[in-house]
Amino acid sequence: MNDATGTDAAPPAVPPLPLGGAVEEVGDDVLGNHLLDARGLQWLHGVNGDPYARALCGQDDDPYPLYERVRARGPVYRSLTGSLVVADRSAADRVLGDEEVFARPGRGAPVPEPQVLPFLAGDPLAAPGAAGAAADGAPAEPDGPAARAGAAVLERVAALGGRAAGFDVMAEAAWPAAVAAAAERCGVPAGHREGFAAACRALAGLPDYPLSAQRPQEVRALAAALEALEAVPGARPLEAARAAVAAHLVGNTVLALLGAPGAWKRVHAEPGLAAAAVAETLRLDPPVQMAARVARTGAEAGGGAVPAGAHVVVLVGAAGRDPRAYRAPGVFDLDRADGGAGAAGRVVAAPVRRDAEAAVAALAGALPELALGGPVLYRRRRPVSRGPLALPVSA
Repeated sequence: MNDATGTDAAPPAVPPLPLGGAVEEVGDDVLGNHLLDARGLQWLHGVNGDPYARALCGQDDDPYPLYERVRARGPVYRSLTGSLVVADRSAADRVLGDEEVFARPGRGAPVPEPQVLPFLAGDPLAAPGAAGAAADGAPAEPDGPAARAGAAVLERVAALGGRAAGFDVMAEAAWPAAVAAAAERCGVPAGHREGFAAACRALAGLPDYPLSAQRPQEVRALAAALEALEAVPGARPLEAARAAVAAHLVGNTVLALLGAPGAWKRVHAEPGLAAAAVAETLRLDPPVQMAARVARTGAEAGGGAVPAGAHVVVLVGAAGRDPRAYRAPGVFDLDRADGGAGAAGRVVAAPVRRDAEAAVAALAGALPELALGGPVLYRRRRPVSRGPLALPVSA
């Protein structure tokens, strides 16, 4: 078995598409062959012992054992894909906390060294105007969109009627809450909210495609969703993409609470605990599992060397389970006092957290007897975006 180490040379990479990221400019044959090449190399390196490459394939419902194998290989692990990968909390904080040295791909960063990537390492939301969306997207009333998220949950629960005995949290609570808050934040007119909701759901895989080779039809669907969003008054791609993160965060938080004895009823009795539940979920099972950066200069992270131009991937989900930073790191603890949201707090925006907190508090308040009602399903090929596809419950 090929054991990648921190000193191995980067292997030959899949050449970037000859389009600078514009998927619409190439035919299906070029796009399909390119994605197949990238998928094949990621799969090959994965089966030959590279845990990061295996994680990129997105075939495991539980990626956390793979992350532990990355952690065991040192603070900065050179994957056979060519990326440098970090899994420890201290290294993650260094990379994600210093934007002067570690830049987001596509935002003035240098071109990284060759990687096995389906696309040149660009940021799918680094289009003109996207960088400022976080600032200008702040609501005039800070709690307005979050309050709308909670109200959306209560409306859907009321509409369930007798069906509350068995329903899907994602379809009936998480997605409606996240989309309602995003639409409120963007000021999307009522007559366009159905189209906005469809675009939000279609963009759920947007964070995954720069790192993990998706199917050609899914990449085309992402491009079509971004185009459709242009016809929605007030809609912004960043907020639409954040809606998926919020929906996944709600789903992950509900799942974590239901898995911890007594936790759901505690939130029902004390709605303010929803904030602690969301923060603990961000640490334990975040909706954003990986974050890519490019090193502008030579640097160090967690005691490991990072050369200039390196493509660095932070395993956000691993950093939250670092045993040197957290006690009982694999346990969901509403009363945890060490570390808070951790690395995920650096990549999941504060408005997303507020939306999720409001949705979880509303659902727990309305349905105190909620319990798992069947198998939890996840999508394949989504190593960056983590959240249930279906979360059946009974009430």
